[in-house]
Amino acid sequence: MVILLSNCIFKDIGLVKRIIDMIFECSPRHTISSDQIRKILSIEGLDSEYKEKCKVILEKETNFLIFKNKIEVVSGSPSVGQVSFDNLNEKIFLNKSIVIVENSINDVRFLKYILSVCGKQKIIEKIDIYWEVSSNGGCGQIPGLTELKANIVGSNRVFVLHDSDRLYPQQNLSKTHTNIVHMCRQVNVAYHTLKKREPENYILDKVLHSVFPMDEKYKEAWSSLTNAQKSHYDYKIGFRSKSASDEVYDGLFNSLSDSQKTILKNGFGEDISELAFSSDLITEITESDIDNHCGSMMSEFKKIAESIELLL
Repeated sequence: MVILLSNCIFKDIGLVKRIIDMIFECSPRHTISSDQIRKILSIEGLDSEYKEKCKVILEKETNFLIFKNKIEVVSGSPSVGQVSFDNLNEKIFLNKSIVIVENSINDVRFLKYILSVCGKQKIIEKIDIYWEVSSNGGCGQIPGLTELKANIVGSNRVFVLHDSDRLYPQQNLSKTHTNIVHMCRQVNVAYHTLKKREPENYILDKVLHSVFPMDEKYKEAWSSLTNAQKSHYDYKIGFRSKSASDEVYDGLFNSLSDSQKTILKNGFGEDISELAFSSDLITEITESDIDNHCGSMMSEFKKIAESIELLL
């Protein structure tokens, strides 16, 4: 994160030194802009020790991530985009940026998949160093967790990614998910609602075929599905809890024959996400693979990756 010093901070060389010390200790997780480094170096009476620290901070900045998230430090009461010096250490330096998800294990794999395809390997490498994933174990717990984390680290350092759980493309979000959206808007936290049903619906067919054995009839049944059907099919349990002909799907799967429904009834198992989003497989997936699978996926992935990048 880029720490900006306000004019009121620059008037107090003691505060400037203390901020330099704090940034130097946690660098390269946080930095000072090159423009402000030059301004600090021009302060009359600044010790050579602090000039050297500034140069080290600047050198580290050029060799690591390019930070896009900025916050200004003020000596008085902060407004939007600011933090008071008294809260700087507790609010910024002692806490990482946070991505809130429903499942902190499976969804981490999904996040790494998205970032890998988008060429954000450096961000993946900094997980648990610059940023972390947080979950209370269910989408119903996300609103409370969002409010809590926004109060702790600041709303501009929190991003919420949640499933849509839509059973067909035009279905409205359930109350559980609208509660997430409302809370994010209330506390000014960035969020993204998946366009497909859940992370498993973003598994590429070529990956699915490599981790889940299918005979020819199974492959034929699967290939008969439309993009919309694959986007809302339950990859884990198939139609075991809801028949393909149930009205809850709004007729989405009515085109399937009885034999196709039977073949696809059981899904691919509870561990399909773990298998398909393994680190060995995701590093081999390219942007072209995504585009060939589903034309809208890459733009959605880039939006999510950018939201995570903006936290840092």
